[in-house]
Amino acid sequence: MKVPAPLLSGNHSQIRAFEMAVAKIRTRLLRPDLLPQEACLKKEIEMLETLEDRELLALGLKRDELNSLQERET
Repeated sequence: MKVPAPLLSGNHSQIRAFEMAVAKIRTRLLRPDLLPQEACLKKEIEMLETLEDRELLALGLKRDELNSLQERET
């Protein structure tokens, strides 16, 4: 599996932001009751949109899930 580029950057603040974005997206998909409905995830979705499908799969995400979440956020 391919490791997402932000995790290989060595920039700890960028890695932390990336991991937080993944966590928020996964939480919204798997347990939407844990995040407030007014919580906007546009920034997090934009960050993950740049990844290849293989990188998303390594994170336990799929492109179509990300796209459907993006439609709900707009």
